[in-house]
Amino acid sequence: MSLQALHLRIGPGPHGEWIVDDEAGVCGAICASRDEALRFAKAECKARPRSSEWRIVDKVDLTPWFAGLRRS
Repeated sequence: MSLQALHLRIGPGPHGEWIVDDEAGVCGAICASRDEALRFAKAECKARPRSSEWRIVDKVDLTPWFAGLRRS
């Protein structure tokens, strides 16, 4: 089975954390630092086909992650 290519965005979250988010929702991470986020993204891309990529963005919006959740 071949692994799906990743298209990762890396950027700061709303509370100082660093977010790694795949555009297709295949994987992601919340990291304490920029260096940890970069390390995670590079390791994930290394395990995937050559078409995997990552880029740093100004901000990662977490709203889509939680759109289906309701508050009790």
